[in-house]
Amino acid sequence: MRDRYTNGDARRDVHPKAHGCLKAEFEMLDDLPKSLSQGVFQSGKSYPAWVRFSNGNPDPGRPDIKGDARGMAIKLLSSPAEADWQSAAQTTMQDFILISHPVFFAKAPETYVGVHRHLSSDGFWTILAIPFHLGLKGSLIALEMTDKQIANPLYTRYWSEVPFQLGKGQNRKAVKYSTRPCTARANEPPDDSEPGDDYLREAMKTTLDQSASCMEFLVQLRAGDEMSVENSMIEWKEEQAPFIPVARIHFPKQTFDTFAQNTFCENVAFNPWNSLPEHEPLGAMNRMRKVIYERTSKVRREMNSVVPAQ
Repeated sequence: MRDRYTNGDARRDVHPKAHGCLKAEFEMLDDLPKSLSQGVFQSGKSYPAWVRFSNGNPDPGRPDIKGDARGMAIKLLSSPAEADWQSAAQTTMQDFILISHPVFFAKAPETYVGVHRHLSSDGFWTILAIPFHLGLKGSLIALEMTDKQIANPLYTRYWSEVPFQLGKGQNRKAVKYSTRPCTARANEPPDDSEPGDDYLREAMKTTLDQSASCMEFLVQLRAGDEMSVENSMIEWKEEQAPFIPVARIHFPKQTFDTFAQNTFCENVAFNPWNSLPEHEPLGAMNRMRKVIYERTSKVRREMNSVVPAQ
């Protein structure tokens, strides 16, 4: 980050290109089963939220039409009275971070760190060695993750990739999360041979200029020992453990592409460890994320002279 950016203009190490930060309402469904009624998941409860959609590639100028992993970061706020962008960072109740692929390309921290050391190198042969470092399975997952083309972030499905606990104590369960549009929509990239570099932002603007939008938030309960908590390269198959809807994310009609809101979007931090105890992250990759997210956020804030609360 320090090599790539100057003070006052530092971006995230990954997912630096935002398509927008949207105001939303995270509304729990009525009559949730007792087994799911933990933490923020309480029947009929509603939370004001901010949702950031982004591209995963470290290059913030990368055209949207190029294949990439797409991110969705959700920040639930504790008070509707404090849901404006000036105070959202101070009133975080829960963050959920998801990506447009069900599994991750690495299962061990040393693999992840090794890949990023290669990516940070200026040497062609060092970068070329990344697939050998990932192995065949990891390379295939990485290729599939970064090859996605979409029409609209609001029409895309996302997954947590890694597990979280649900509840506390002896009765806690391991779960994964997902989101999907409330109504399935075609999500093929534009037919235009040269769509604008930022067409995903424009697609969201067009959608929310015309009408509200909606996504479902889903929980998947671990259903067997073969569903690994530590190995985030193993997919929990939906045939064995179906995703259960627990909430709806409502995006009202809105104008989000403003200077103030985009500035907020750049400065605010999302972290899976911004969490209630009932939703604490699980597994090796999440333990690594705790260190990386906190450190990179601190560096970005320092470089941009942003107050620590954000």
